[in-house]
Amino acid sequence: MSVTSPDSRPQDAVPDLREQVRQDARRVRGLMRGLRAGLAAGALALHLAATLAATWVVFTEAFPYPAMVPLMGLILWLFAAFRFFAQALRRHVAAAALVVFNLALLAFWGAILVDQIPGRPVVIEGRVVARPDLPILVVPVAMYGLAALAIAVQTGVSWWQRRRERSDRTG
Repeated sequence: MSVTSPDSRPQDAVPDLREQVRQDARRVRGLMRGLRAGLAAGALALHLAATLAATWVVFTEAFPYPAMVPLMGLILWLFAAFRFFAQALRRHVAAAALVVFNLALLAFWGAILVDQIPGRPVVIEGRVVARPDLPILVVPVAMYGLAALAIAVQTGVSWWQRRRERSDRTG
């Protein structure tokens, strides 16, 4: 039986281990980029689905100014898309400002939609109509909330990844 000391190991094992760690780090960075892109796509898809659901509700029920809902949904979607474009172009200050603005706008829009759930008298074509409760509006509100969550998580993943890349370059 042969006994070897820790100092007698082959010198080639250390570089192989370093290369393996580098390869693993590249894989993790690639997975994080995929996660970041998937969260961005998911947030945009949830925005679109929420807008379509809210639009369907307001055009099938007695609702004053129903065109406001799809237009606001379009504005929300565009601001989210602008945020992701700014991030892709590495305009970090613009991306940060847009994420704050987009999350605030989503909260405001969610509050407006929640306010529309209880029934109320509305004026449609010059007549006052009693609109029933619209609990179905909870669905688009929840979808907008999930989109906001996806944006927030994507922002955190992006921040973490940018910080890691910066530390990898410096150290």
